[in-house]
Amino acid sequence: MKVLIFVIFFITNAATGMSAPNVCTTPACVRRGADVKLNMDTSVNPCDNFYKFACGGWSSRKEVPEYASVYGTFQALNKDVMYNISHLMSRSYENPNRIVSSLYKGHSACMLGGNDVGRDNEDAWNKVLQKIGVEEWPNGPGDVTIPLWSKLIGDLMTTFNHKPVVYVDVKRNRVVNKNIIHIYPGSLPVKKAYLDSPYYKSHMLEVVLRINSTLLEDQQLFNIVDQMVGFEKNLAEILAMPSNETELNFVSVMELENDVDLRQSMVDTFLILDNIFKSAQFEVSRNDSVLVREPAKVRLLLKACGQWEKHIVSNVLVWHALQTVGKDVIPSVQELNAAFKSKVRNATRTSSPQTMVCNTALANSAPSAYSMFYIRNFFNNASVPMVQEMVDFQQSLFYGEVQDSKWMDEETTTQAKEKLRRMKSVIGYPKWIADESKVSSYTPTAESIHEDAFVYYYVACAQLHMTNKLRSLHGTADPEEGQSFNAAMVNAYYTRTDNKMVIPAGIIQNPFFDPGLPKYINYATLGYIILHEITHGFDSNGRKYDAKGGIFNWWSPKTEAKFHEKAQCFLDQYGNITDSVTHMKLPSKQTLAEDISDNAAARLSFLAFLKLKKTEKHEMQLLPGLESYTPEQLHFISAAQPWCKKYDPDTKKFVIEEDVHSVSEQRVNIPFGNTPQFAKVFNCPSGSKMNFAKKCSVW
Repeated sequence: MKVLIFVIFFITNAATGMSAPNVCTTPACVRRGADVKLNMDTSVNPCDNFYKFACGGWSSRKEVPEYASVYGTFQALNKDVMYNISHLMSRSYENPNRIVSSLYKGHSACMLGGNDVGRDNEDAWNKVLQKIGVEEWPNGPGDVTIPLWSKLIGDLMTTFNHKPVVYVDVKRNRVVNKNIIHIYPGSLPVKKAYLDSPYYKSHMLEVVLRINSTLLEDQQLFNIVDQMVGFEKNLAEILAMPSNETELNFVSVMELENDVDLRQSMVDTFLILDNIFKSAQFEVSRNDSVLVREPAKVRLLLKACGQWEKHIVSNVLVWHALQTVGKDVIPSVQELNAAFKSKVRNATRTSSPQTMVCNTALANSAPSAYSMFYIRNFFNNASVPMVQEMVDFQQSLFYGEVQDSKWMDEETTTQAKEKLRRMKSVIGYPKWIADESKVSSYTPTAESIHEDAFVYYYVACAQLHMTNKLRSLHGTADPEEGQSFNAAMVNAYYTRTDNKMVIPAGIIQNPFFDPGLPKYINYATLGYIILHEITHGFDSNGRKYDAKGGIFNWWSPKTEAKFHEKAQCFLDQYGNITDSVTHMKLPSKQTLAEDISDNAAARLSFLAFLKLKKTEKHEMQLLPGLESYTPEQLHFISAAQPWCKKYDPDTKKFVIEEDVHSVSEQRVNIPFGNTPQFAKVFNCPSGSKMNFAKKCSVW
């Protein structure tokens, strides 16, 4: 009977000129076909709103968790990754090595719940502060229960691996090829707009009274908090000044120490640096080189610290540490912060589940150990060469586009090609993550942490991290080794100062990558993201850096003017969009760099598809349940679905105001509408919403 049906089907197709569709039937394809279909809303015309066509099913099926403002493909996978890691860490482990023992201690301490445990972490926080001289907090004028800010700023950095309002780092300078001191302007733990909220002072008071390490009378405490907020607003005004990341100042420690402007403001930079490096039993020399990034902003921040009352500055520094580190280690701070944001945003939001809080805290405090645990238990190393092939393919494609560019002159084209040639990539994880002896040296032993409260684990990791980094100043080892890499991260990124693209292990899995799928599907998802990251080397920010990661203007005036002209097209295009939920205009200046990268990824990923189609014809299989779509159409559907996301309507306003990315609907619709081939693939007539009359592009 089956044979008869097949013969009839074959004869019928032959008679009508049809051929049986080439459908992939691997388990991976069956799963992906079902998932893609569920995410779609086929009642929407793809030429009207492709995002709703590709992602309408996701939006109707998913709910934004109470602890979040958005929930999308990235967030869903990130949650799964964290819960899988926690599940494995909760099981007994036979003969654990130093790394696993340390992680287990940190994880179990963090996951413990209850009021008693919360109080233990609050007490532990105060005891750690007491070790660096903070006997009471906040303190009043004339009190000696808290160190001077010039000492405290370094103590907080080296104790908690915390980045205060001005912070010091040791990094490899790729231009001079040696490790040098870097000084950066920091950031505030809350957005500038929140400082003006009528709830902010009461929130600060709630946290202070909960931590309960001050002996100030009520009225005195109110006055101190009022002054603290005033100082924060001063800092916020400075930090809100337009950033100029190309502004650098190479000086020696001595030259910085003798800065007349800072000295007049009672700022002793040598004292600050000396205290920081002494915490690592390391002597800084007055002849050591310092790279000050955005020196005008750094100078203003330091002057503000020198000019305000000393006890107010010190109080605010502790407050910032409590807000940035305390949220990882003290449950009551997490809860109070969530309650404050709910009031400001007029929306009920809870603190994140403890599993997610603890995974974030472990990834922040012990990134190398956390990464090794993840890659050994969850990552398939066989994926690395496949993704590396994809990276090479996409870089070659981008190289060809640059080479054939009609708007760049020869000199600028040569520089751009050189930058592409030198662009490095990390796939999955850097090699040292798999070196047990190296990772062990970056991880405190479980036995060395004598107290159970998670605060002590966090501090032990932070101090070891900072000691290793500070001691690398006069060495040859890259200070980034053993530091902040998180292999479990569900994201990809490009670092301008290294000219390096990173594709962590966490994103090299379904729904972004699956070796059981046709190659063109993986190129539409992870390959699209790779093109996005490559373009960051040439967007409105990345273009200011050269092949070595140094700040250098390698653009001829004529080509640079053409770049600005092309970028202006995006500024106008995105800036004229009004969000349908919040009725806000999109902040196109804020999102320009990401918009340029999104649009390049959309256009170039389809060129990659066409190139694959010529060389990989056998790979152009359809997905089960989606046989009515061509491979070209499946490319665009697959490229859109990683950006499926649902927003909480009450908090979407804040996401738009704060995010450097455009909202998901426009991350799909505008780049696809700017891609000429899209309209042809979906037969979108001239004048339809997804067939733009004016199409913008840079790359």
